Amino acid sequence: MSPFEALYGYKPPLLSTSPHLKDVSTEAAAIIEQMRQITQLIKHNLYLAQERMKRLADLKRTDREFQIGDIVFLKLQPYRQNSVSLRKHLKLASKFYGPFKIIANIGLWHTSCNFLKNP
Repeated sequence: MSPFEALYGYKPPLLSTSPHLKDVSTEAAAIIEQMRQITQLIKHNLYLAQERMKRLADLKRTDREFQIGDIVFLKLQPYRQNSVSLRKHLKLASKFYGPFKIIANIGLWHTSCNFLKNP
């Protein structure tokens, strides 16, 4: 579903630019070219906004490497992961759980923790 269809409830009108429309008036050709330029400008602006959001989000990210035996806290989202601790008011639930000891590095970004007992 396109954003236009979501907003207005019907599919957008299609301005066909197929090769069989060679006898199109100059006014229609100008409108089609203007629509093409607007579409290109919108795509470019969306690309710039995505790049800006990614650049600002990357400023807050850091690369972390954990070794076997390190002690870590796990950050959980209280509204989605409520299997760790059940609370009457989820808004007041803890965000960080642990400490847990890392027992294995599975890959570059994945580690295995000892969840059964705290160190």
